[in-house]
Amino acid sequence: MITSYINGKYLEEAVISVFDLGFLRGHGIFENFRTYQRQPVFLKKRLLRLEKSARAVGIDLPQSLEEIEKIVHSLIENNGFIESVIRIILTKGETEDGITPLRNSSLIVITMPLTPPPAEYYEKGIYAITANEKRPMPHIKTLNYLPALMLLDEARAKGAQEVLYCSENKILEGTTCNFFAIKGNTLITAPEQILPGITREIILQEAKSSFAIEMRPLHLNEIAEIDEAFVSSSIKEIVPIVAIDGQKIGVGIPGPKTAEIAELFHRALFELALD
Repeated sequence: MITSYINGKYLEEAVISVFDLGFLRGHGIFENFRTYQRQPVFLKKRLLRLEKSARAVGIDLPQSLEEIEKIVHSLIENNGFIESVIRIILTKGETEDGITPLRNSSLIVITMPLTPPPAEYYEKGIYAITANEKRPMPHIKTLNYLPALMLLDEARAKGAQEVLYCSENKILEGTTCNFFAIKGNTLITAPEQILPGITREIILQEAKSSFAIEMRPLHLNEIAEIDEAFVSSSIKEIVPIVAIDGQKIGVGIPGPKTAEIAELFHRALFELALD
């Protein structure tokens, strides 16, 4: 069973050097997504974002986007999983002094069997807390997730499942997801200082025919006024939020408009995504 690709080699188990700058210093970027019917959805979009992220942190692509696409498809065909999670990682490569790269950047592609989030997340919704924090370089997916991991530990200790990053008392995004609020028939989401998620892009594209769209962050003072809220990501898809900082959203259960948006997303996924 072949599950991984690292620097030119297909492997049964992923192994990297402890001297890789991605491991030592977090100097790297990634893309993380799942398959549907064993197909990597919106793969070209994700690879273009990977290329943009790599450029932003000074990492050269060791393979062309077309070659990386072939690697992904080859792993899916040979890993034996019903559905896969694929993680593409680019790092600055190996080092001797802990800072200076020795040679070419590293390309790592890992596949794992898909384990969806618990069904109760979608049926009952999740709880979130807020933090006065922003991701470093929020417009790209870097390997630096230490603040997110520490905040998620704090959230779990408080019985919550997600942390919402805030700036000037306005909600930007989640630790690994985008944030949306629904007020009446208006969909609200932050336009800046966030990762422009691909799932988010599809939601906005599909929802605009049924919802008014306000591209702005939600102020914490507005939480009592909104009817529904949810987060979105490639792995989680669309997960309802039923409380923020202990304050109930709407009636405190997943709402019908979140369900409508989830239906619009899934319809688009199967009509448009299998490229």
